[in-house]
Amino acid sequence: MAKLAGETGARITVDFGEGSLLVRDSRDVVTRLAWEARGAAARDMAARTLPAGEYTLIGFRIVDRSRAGEVWHLSGSGTKLRTIEVPENGELKLKLSAALTVKQRFNGSNAGMEIRGAHVAGVSIYKNGARIPIGYRVLGGKGEELAAGKMNYG
Repeated sequence: MAKLAGETGARITVDFGEGSLLVRDSRDVVTRLAWEARGAAARDMAARTLPAGEYTLIGFRIVDRSRAGEVWHLSGSGTKLRTIEVPENGELKLKLSAALTVKQRFNGSNAGMEIRGAHVAGVSIYKNGARIPIGYRVLGGKGEELAAGKMNYG
């Protein structure tokens, strides 16, 4: 995103190796800032520029290519994950953790789970472009399987 004449803003850098951010400005305009490889093009880790102002982080994607032959990514979203203040000039480094938290719930007749990422975003986990399934099993008192299936998440 290039600066317009007379516009102030900062260069945005990130702490992840590859991915993107979705931010919404005060006029509800959504901007995607991407540091990703596309087709044969290598990823471009140069800073992106945003005009000065307040933004809300509403989504992110973090890519992991550290395993041979596998591409994993987390895709997270939320209505207001984090407020970002972009200064009039200089550089702003945004940090985004790839850590996950998983919570489970079982009340005897209903089971549920919650997978959350950075800033309590709801996340989906992908391997080679496909969302990975999360399975579950309900065991009885003697370890016998009472029910099994796949959870909906993301």
